Amino acid sequence: MTKIIDDQNTTTSKVSKNNNRQQFRRALIKDALGQSGEKRFLSTKEVCQRYGFNQGTMGNWAWKRTGPKFYLVGRKRFYDPVDIEAFIRQYPVCTIDQHD
Repeated sequence: MTKIIDDQNTTTSKVSKNNNRQQFRRALIKDALGQSGEKRFLSTKEVCQRYGFNQGTMGNWAWKRTGPKFYLVGRKRFYDPVDIEAFIRQYPVCTIDQHD
């Protein structure tokens, strides 16, 4: 166990700081569940299954910052279904029959 002295001259252990980070991440992931137990946020895999996207495409969009809005928790990406549907509605395909 390594002792660390922070800005306020208090001694903490490296182990306890790592535990705090893990607890914070778990709390954020747990917050992804709504009040009724239904998920508020979807993982990349769930988005691909529900909307028919490819996981590689989702990864490329995240890297380029061009796809739907997402939230990072650690290294995991979470998507709000409302943001996914708004992203899909941004790019409609107009057919010949649709004249303005």
